[in-house]
Amino acid sequence: MPKINLLPQDLIPKTLTVKLAKIMTQIVVVGFALFIVGSVVLISLFVVNAAKLNNLNKTKGRLLESISNNQKAEQGLYLVKDRLGKVKTVLSEKTAIDAVKEVPAILAKLPATVTLSSAEFSSVTNNLVFTTTDSALVPQLVATLMAEKVFSTVNLNVFTFNETKGYAVGFELIK
Repeated sequence: MPKINLLPQDLIPKTLTVKLAKIMTQIVVVGFALFIVGSVVLISLFVVNAAKLNNLNKTKGRLLESISNNQKAEQGLYLVKDRLGKVKTVLSEKTAIDAVKEVPAILAKLPATVTLSSAEFSSVTNNLVFTTTDSALVPQLVATLMAEKVFSTVNLNVFTFNETKGYAVGFELIK
């Protein structure tokens, strides 16, 4: 069939314009398709990242709880370690128990009128104060302490006389 065109020639679009319109239509269709594909990709990335973020927040919560529990355990272990260190220090220190054990033996060798009025014990020195009403017993007291050989040094610290109480004789005993 032959082409019959009843329109005037001035209204017919030029071929260059028709080609340009077709190219523009194809560009718009391709651009729209790329826009749709890009939107789908971006939305899917958003959903995937939101899920990952949610999982990371849950993991963060579990880790913070674990850290809190570990801190309590670590504090307990530190306190136990500190206590053990103090126990080792106390156990390694010399004690005055030996000196305290020697006092009854010393008292047993003294006459009944000599009494122990005060005693201070430490790991290094021991201070004992004896009282008696008889001055003749003071040399016997010194001799008894020297004869025991439990203490390496016996120093006379106090020697006083009171009319009502008698003689007070104090010794510093060093192991």
